Amino acid sequence: MYDGPMPHPDTIPPKILRRIVPHVSEQHLDFGCGPGYWTYYIGHSRAESRIIGYDISEEKLCFARRRHGKDNILFTQSLEAIAHSGGFDSATLMFVLHEAGLSVMPCLRGLLSEGGRLFVIDYHLKGCGRRRFAEMFSTDPEMRELDAIGFEQAYAIHTSISLDDCIEAGEAAGFMTLERDILWNKYFMWVGEKKG
Repeated sequence: MYDGPMPHPDTIPPKILRRIVPHVSEQHLDFGCGPGYWTYYIGHSRAESRIIGYDISEEKLCFARRRHGKDNILFTQSLEAIAHSGGFDSATLMFVLHEAGLSVMPCLRGLLSEGGRLFVIDYHLKGCGRRRFAEMFSTDPEMRELDAIGFEQAYAIHTSISLDDCIEAGEAAGFMTLERDILWNKYFMWVGEKKG
């Protein structure tokens, strides 16, 4: 059973959260929600919204359901369930793009309603040297749990995608870039809006 580390709210800087939460609409999808911490935070902040957390790990979803059960939050492993939800007004992809790959962008576009916003937050590490990565790998709470896969694999996964790659894939999938930012030279944030 998953009983892994839960990030403390300070691990995602308030600057990022302040940009996302006000734009969470009536129906929100947290794609790749893992153990549900951020899904819960968004659902708690926007109690009037319907929040769906999707992940491929049933073990992490069980943990999320047990720990973060709330009337306006549903955790699911079923893509069919989220595809038939009627279209999301907003979605988050938080620290998932480097694992899911850029090919997830058209899928997310298909899940959003017209004008829906996609918020992507991920590591800004493409081109990062092994020494800098090792420093981050040893101190970042998100990355410590990846110890099990080994340094080389973690390095390859976390340094594979840049903000420019995200923008290019998002725009090719039919999103219009609304916002882009590098935060603390460690993360990037991209916001895209589904266009006709």
